Amino acid sequence: MTTPLTAPRVQVSELFGPTIQGEGYEVGRPCLFVRLHNCPVHCPGCDTHYTWDGSEKGESTTMEQIAGFVFKHTALLKGLGVVLSGGEPLLHWKNEPFVRLLRSLTSRQVQHVTPAAWLSLETSGYAGAIPRAGLPELRKFLALFDSVHLSPKVTPCLHGRQTDEELLANVPLFLEALDPSTLRLKFVARDKQDVEVIRALDDRFKFTEKGYTVYLMPYGMTTEEVLAGCLRLLPAIYEYGYTLTPRLHSVLWGKLRGV
Repeated sequence: MTTPLTAPRVQVSELFGPTIQGEGYEVGRPCLFVRLHNCPVHCPGCDTHYTWDGSEKGESTTMEQIAGFVFKHTALLKGLGVVLSGGEPLLHWKNEPFVRLLRSLTSRQVQHVTPAAWLSLETSGYAGAIPRAGLPELRKFLALFDSVHLSPKVTPCLHGRQTDEELLANVPLFLEALDPSTLRLKFVARDKQDVEVIRALDDRFKFTEKGYTVYLMPYGMTTEEVLAGCLRLLPAIYEYGYTLTPRLHSVLWGKLRGV
């Protein structure tokens, strides 16, 4: 019997690229985006609100269609990575056909295709609370990725509809599953109030003490908003040793989609 966790199709909002990753560890690197539909967090001001607010339905997509999109481009361009974003990709962490697809994208054992150079995950970390008994399976899912950007939506400028404790429930599992060579923390911030929340989380979970990179990313979707936000965040970057990540795609293209 097919269930949502063994579905041969997933709802996809967008497949696009080649483009560049605009955020985090791979900023500026050429890549393709697989943007999934649906997200339970529903942040006000979300830059991909169309993946969950009902304005768009997404498209039921087979694993073969996603693989075909990726391998068509990796055959033509060297060094292309794949960013899995959303929506919320963590909704599919137990979807066996989807897990097999992700594994195939970077596998050198798949015949007659050029694998992606790297695979990156963008996640809020929330898809309901994952029981501790699920840690081994979660670890297997996260191990598919060369890098994981965990971005809990708890800063006031972009707070999800759940409580802080709900949004942070899976953070300890991520920290246990991945070391700083793979896992990075990324927070959207607009002002001092947001930075204070991030500092409190850093104290609680010991991100920097344990060697994890903490990225601060400015709130905004236009060139002017992003650049102004970068300047506002510089004092926190200097004071706490965090890393500033721009929204480079927004600087270059503003709200334009598919780039």
